[in-house]
Amino acid sequence: MHKTFNVQTQDKFNVIDITSQIEQAIEELGAQEGIAIVTTPHTTCSIILNESDSDLIEDLQNYAKKIADSGEFAHRHGPDPKHAASHILSSIFSQSQTIPLSAGQLLLGTWQRVSLFEFEGPREREVQLTIIATDANN
Repeated sequence: MHKTFNVQTQDKFNVIDITSQIEQAIEELGAQEGIAIVTTPHTTCSIILNESDSDLIEDLQNYAKKIADSGEFAHRHGPDPKHAASHILSSIFSQSQTIPLSAGQLLLGTWQRVSLFEFEGPREREVQLTIIATDANN
């Protein structure tokens, strides 16, 4: 089972909670048991699992800015000499997350949320959800 949706980011470094969109997609697919794989096909953003606390989001964004401002990079694309930092951050934070699914619900920890972490915004980003079902009712 597979579903995609788009997310519009607002800033160069942006953390957007996408948990509700994923839960809605799971409901629309009728998935009950299995593994949810959340990924993005872009090389300058990531999918992360973390708290959705505003101070933590600020810390994550400040960390990304610190990496981007850390020096010269060999990879250049367009006018931005720091473009490589977006690719490096995407590699560090990962472009996908795998989450167990039971009774139609993501098995997240108490404070865990699924977020898209933008490193090259503002942009429209695609998020892909793939469910690998583990029972015959899916």
